Amino acid sequence: MQISAFSQGGDHNSQWLSEAGFSLIELMLVLAILGMLSAFAFPRFIAWIDSAQLRAQQDKTAIHLASLPSRAFREGRRIEPCLEPLPSSFPVNAELECVHPWDYQPNGVTNGGTLWLIVDGVRQSQWAVYPPDGRVERLQ
Repeated sequence: MQISAFSQGGDHNSQWLSEAGFSLIELMLVLAILGMLSAFAFPRFIAWIDSAQLRAQQDKTAIHLASLPSRAFREGRRIEPCLEPLPSSFPVNAELECVHPWDYQPNGVTNGGTLWLIVDGVRQSQWAVYPPDGRVERLQ
């Protein structure tokens, strides 16, 4: 009675060993398919990373702008958003560009305005701040 392929003798055992594994052509075919799939997926992955970074910068901008009325009140001073340094959570190459001068008064009230978030010299998103309470809305 034979229990397994290893207990078989002669031709059966050598034939079983020669058929084990993958041929070089099969491996090359799999690698070619994986290469084509990655060629299509990689640009989309990079675009997804870029859009996620942009969304994060927009979220940081909204949080920063929403915090300015309470900061002006807490510090008891006038704050001009486009003249203030951005928090360290922003990229080093980010800046705010005001469309026209506007500020937050020491009581936290603002006359409102619009501004752009600029990163690497490129306008990323436009924001509106509405008087008198400083409600923030992303326009673009």
